Formats: sequence, C-alpha cells, structure tokens
Amino acid sequence: MKHPFRRLAILIALVTAPAAQAAPNVLADVPPIHAIAARVMAGVGTPGLILPPGSDPHSAALRPSEARALADADLVIWTGPALTPWLERALDALAGDARHLALMETPGLVLLDLRRDAAFAPPGGAHEHDHDHDHDHAPGADAESHADTAAMDPHIWLDSANAARIAEAIAGQLSTLDPAGAETYAANARAFAGDLESLEVAVADALPDPGTTLVVTHDVLQYFEAHFGLTVRGAIAPGDASAPGAARLRQIGDWLSGPSCILAEPQLGDGFARSLAEDHGAKVVIIDPLGLQLPTGAELYPALMNGLATAIGSCED
Repeated sequence: MKHPFRRLAILIALVTAPAAQAAPNVLADVPPIHAIAARVMAGVGTPGLILPPGSDPHSAALRPSEARALADADLVIWTGPALTPWLERALDALAGDARHLALMETPGLVLLDLRRDAAFAPPGGAHEHDHDHDHDHAPGADAESHADTAAMDPHIWLDSANAARIAEAIAGQLSTLDPAGAETYAANARAFAGDLESLEVAVADALPDPGTTLVVTHDVLQYFEAHFGLTVRGAIAPGDASAPGAARLRQIGDWLSGPSCILAEPQLGDGFARSLAEDHGAKVVIIDPLGLQLPTGAELYPALMNGLATAIGSCED
C-alpha cells in the first residue's frame, strides 16, 4: 500500500532543507602560494590564481577579469607588498569586503633581509617575525606591519618550514570563513606538513656537493639556501628591474674562474648570464623558483622544490 503522506513529507523536507554551504571564494597571488592553498582546500573547493602562469609578480598589472575576481573574493591570500606592491592598492579598491591574509605577517615565519650587494654574506640573519595584532583584518588597517615586511625578502615559500606555517595560517582563515570545513582544512594542512618531511630529504639528496661556485641572476634563493645549507656566492643584478654595473660584472667574473654555474630565471632574461658564462667558461642552468612554467594546482609546490634541486644539482654534471 502506498503512503502518499509519507512521500509528501519527504518531498517537503528535501525542498525546505538548507542548502550545503558553498566553499569560500579564495584567491592566491602567485603559483606557489596558490598550490599550498589548493592543498589545504582539497575536498572542499579550489582557489583561484590572481596572476596567470608566466606573469612576473613584481611588475604585473591586473586585467579586467582578475579585477572582477578580486571583487567577488571572500578571502585573498597574498605574500605581501615586498612581492606584489601594486596589489595592496588593488585590494583596498576592489576587495574591500574580503578577508586579506598577508602571509609575510604570519607569526613564527622565518623572514630574511633583502641582500643588495653583489657578494652574499654567509647564510644567516634569519629570524622569526611575530606580531601581536590580529591577522584577520581589513586591507589598509595594518599599514605599519606591511611597511615592516616590505624590506624583507618575499620568497618565503622556498623555506619548506615556512610552507608548513603558511598552510596552517591558510587553514585557520578558511576555518573562520567555513566552520563546516574546518576539520578538513586542518587535516589537509597537517598532511601537507607531513609530506614536506620526505620532500626535504629528496631535495637535499639532489643538491650539489660544495665546490661549484653558484651565482644567481637576482637574489631569489635566499630561503632555499638558508634552509638546505646551500651556498650561493652572489647575484648579477641588484634587484628585479635593475641592471648590473661594470664593476659588479667584473667582480662576478672573478668568481667564475673555476667550476661555476649561473642560475638564471626564465622571466628575467639571461643575457648577462650567457655573456658571463661564455667569457668565463661557466654553465648556465634555468631555475623556476616561482613555478611560472609548471602546471598550477596542489602538486605545483613539490614539483617546484624538486625542480629547483634537480636544476641546481645539474651544475656539477
């Protein structure tokens, strides 16, 4: 015998039941940070990437589609003004209602001072950067802390211990926005931190033994150097958009008299690197510390770190 009233009650319940809460609309500034966010959000949602693959974050400009994405965001995860100084104003103008997570202000994060001289001092100078203020803030509400970090090296993800802290900070923000997903976010962040342990072993095994002089086109590997005990002699260019002077080039040329390798980045051009290598018998190796040539997504971070180690390790081949 049919039970029409029971069937009607079930239909009413299905229609009136509250819909499952949608995952937060999340944006991340650069591919490595996007990869960590994607790993933390796995099983709940997928973050968007503000800058398209291949863009140089230091000098990029927002396209209309990216501006619209910022306006619709619930959470914007960005490294900080030291990496994307143009983004701070865009956040104020376009994403005023969103939460902003400036990762360089994460408590306990290891931060390193920018290096401007051609020759780098021995690894060191790392410190934990801590703030007493609340990191769940509106853009522009903490200009002093942004100024504090603007003079620091922004390539924080190249220290895998920092990457674990970044995942934890992202999970915390997501849990506030989406309490129903809090357990998943926390579990994903813990799993990511666990995976970093085996990643570190693989990276360390691939790096070259001391004896080969390493030079970078610009100072991008400092966190990687400090964390993995790698020694880079210095940088060709004093900054991202600065050309080296003749005296600086002569100094670097003197370092390249023995076994040597210049680590060049694809988006910056390698004219000076190729010229120095030709003059002094050095090897040029392309590195991708921003993951600009890698497929985006949760697997980009381990691919980036392994790719760096493999490329640098090839210097002694």
